[in-house]
Amino acid sequence: MQNRYRRWPQVVIILLAAALGVATQALAQVFTEFPIPTANSQPYVITVGPDRALWFTERGYADVPGVENIGRITAAGVITEFLPPSTRGGPNSITTGPDGALWFTENGTNQIGRITTAGVITEFPIPTPSSGAYGITSGPDGALWFAELNTNQIGRITIAGVITNEFPIPTANSHPRFITVGPDGALWFTESGASQIGRITPSGVITEFPIPTAGSGPSGITMGPDGALWFTEIIGNNIGRITTAGVITEFPIPTAGSDAEFITTGPDGALWFTEIYGNKIGRITTAGVITAEFLIPTARSAPVGITTGPDNALWFVEGSTNKIGRLSVPALQVSPATNIAASGTQGEAFSPTSFSYQLSATSDSLNYSISGIPAWLNANFTSGTATILPITVTFSLTNLSNLAPGTYAATITFTNTSLGYGNTIRTATLTVNRGTKDSCNDGGWQNYISFAGPFKNQGQCVSYFANQ
Repeated sequence: MQNRYRRWPQVVIILLAAALGVATQALAQVFTEFPIPTANSQPYVITVGPDRALWFTERGYADVPGVENIGRITAAGVITEFLPPSTRGGPNSITTGPDGALWFTENGTNQIGRITTAGVITEFPIPTPSSGAYGITSGPDGALWFAELNTNQIGRITIAGVITNEFPIPTANSHPRFITVGPDGALWFTESGASQIGRITPSGVITEFPIPTAGSGPSGITMGPDGALWFTEIIGNNIGRITTAGVITEFPIPTAGSDAEFITTGPDGALWFTEIYGNKIGRITTAGVITAEFLIPTARSAPVGITTGPDNALWFVEGSTNKIGRLSVPALQVSPATNIAASGTQGEAFSPTSFSYQLSATSDSLNYSISGIPAWLNANFTSGTATILPITVTFSLTNLSNLAPGTYAATITFTNTSLGYGNTIRTATLTVNRGTKDSCNDGGWQNYISFAGPFKNQGQCVSYFANQ
């Protein structure tokens, strides 16, 4: 792949973390690819717009004007392209702004662009010449924040188009690349040249955290579902995790020289990333286990930007083959997270008498089964097909009359029989209390009229009492 924006040489490094097992292509998946109308557009970054469509940048080639567009694709695969007023703008990153428009960086013309969902584009010049504007994100303060790759700064622009600040990064030649908002209300960014992760507060205070692997070339960064930041190392061939306290952990990618560049939080609570030269989409859990790397059908597609779409599928761009890709790996979802627990007294009412769970797929559809149901529960169905629209399975108490006093426990398993993702368990506990009147079979006393003599509480049942 000839890529005029690629800035790192291929080097050999020693990975400092232990190798992890991975099931490559072990699970089923569905890929769909949509050709972009403009040839040689070099799509790069993709995001979800406020209109529930996917919006992406087309960087084009330096010697081919008129192909550097902002693209839009619906969940059905219909693509529209919008050419910015400044040709050869080289749009890099794109994000949804707090004003309901999309904001993007223009590396070639040194501007920040804004495009409405109707396709109207406005451009705002960056004060510092040749800044190399790269990543951009919505900040916690209602403004947009962007990284200046060439001039080593983090910029801030209001939704009115006013660039209020450009904050110098302490480390020279750090080459900030991508930026995202963190769970702590600060902005976090990758420093591709210095192999560091940076943090900047809305007031402009910057802190930097060195990555253990030297020369790792961090690139994409996103906030994970675990309250940490996750990032890719395009040279280090790792997926990194950094806490808001600055503690970094690295997880090696099984495919050597994968060139992982972008990462996003998936609909299943895991992180998903692109591998440019591996030609794969990878998945890593918040525990750091890379569970799969899915090979893209089109060879040498060079996947780059990735995001979770409004349909809960993974959408990505293919930089070399001029396509937008969609990967559906449906996971089973079971809610609520509460377990089944009922209790009652022999011969009397039990409570509650039934329990309901909502079953759904994170995207598209999948087959499921329910197992481990105890004899004292009945389910209205035990298998079927789940889609993104939840269905309800109800468990009802049954066969209680012959149960002796005690506690009964079981583990019910909800299994994604199509793909394996999202398998879930719920415990079921039934407590049967002894009746207020003891049973004759239990050898207890019946509470009837008492008579004097060797017999106590004579009545329907008689238990011998030794008068000694």
